Amino acid sequence: MISPAATPVTMKVLGVGLLVWGIFHLSAARNGGPVTAAARISIAGDVLWQMASLVLLFTAYTDLSAAGIALVVIGMIAVADFLFFKLRGLARERAALA
Repeated sequence: MISPAATPVTMKVLGVGLLVWGIFHLSAARNGGPVTAAARISIAGDVLWQMASLVLLFTAYTDLSAAGIALVVIGMIAVADFLFFKLRGLARERAALA
């Protein structure tokens, strides 16, 4: 059974959103690296991704297969890894400016 939130329209909106998110990161990186504002937006997006993944696991756990659960967890680990490096980079930038 498909979760009510996992409709084809929802998946298309999510896909377009991820495409826009990728374009944002590409444009931030093309200008010699992200500025502080772009880094903060990116960090906020990663935190929101983690929260949404947890909500997905808690609300749709019974509708997900073992592979689906594993993919969500793997995605969370990957995003957490990127988040860690973004936070480290932002801290280094702050230290360099101080």
